[in-house]
Amino acid sequence: MYMLSILFRFLWSVTIGLVFFAIGLVLFLLFDILHPSSDRGYRILNYMYKIGSLGSFKGLSIGITMERDDYDVTVEKKRY
Repeated sequence: MYMLSILFRFLWSVTIGLVFFAIGLVLFLLFDILHPSSDRGYRILNYMYKIGSLGSFKGLSIGITMERDDYDVTVEKKRY
């Protein structure tokens, strides 16, 4: 069962997940150019990466838990 969960996450990441990462990368670049003092681009990139890698998918675990990413993304930028 656990191997099925790993296989599912892997297949998702290399197929559908790449699309989410590409969209997140484009949105990150747009927000970084249009709003240089905001951290919105970093938040979008992090969110799309979580979707693309199925970060919230618990799968068919049998007592093995994966470490969750609960980092607060805040960035302070200084442009000269």
